[in-house]
Amino acid sequence: MYMVESLRTLVVVALLALLVACGGGGEGDGAGSPDVSSVRDVTAPQLVSQRPAADGSAPIDVIVALTFDEEIDPASISEETIRLDGPGGPVTGTVSYTPGLKQLSFMPDSHLLAFSSYRVARAEIADRSGNAVEAPHGWSFTTIFDQLPPELPEF
Repeated sequence: MYMVESLRTLVVVALLALLVACGGGGEGDGAGSPDVSSVRDVTAPQLVSQRPAADGSAPIDVIVALTFDEEIDPASISEETIRLDGPGGPVTGTVSYTPGLKQLSFMPDSHLLAFSSYRVARAEIADRSGNAVEAPHGWSFTTIFDQLPPELPEF
């Protein structure tokens, strides 16, 4: 019986020593490891790349894409998030978001007009913590015609 009590006391002392060594009961009181659940994201997503480039050229079948350094909250994205305007006014298309790539895209419903200027405008969006991406962003590009015509039939 004495050995069982001694072993029990040793286990209790060892557990208390471990608890003190790791900083206590997980309250994030500054001792030991910080409580990561209390760390709040206060940094807005930053634009890493955009396609096509500002004042650049793009093919008539271009897909407009914006890539960020962190994920965007899908709830802040709608069909109005990216707007593409061309010589005939607004271009219809589909806005999509790929979380793994952190990429927001706009795919026009049809090819754009060759040798024409287009303007892209992005509305305000935010990450899951509510940090808004810097003020609405926009840029222009010009389309080129880089498509090969179909082969002519033999007569």
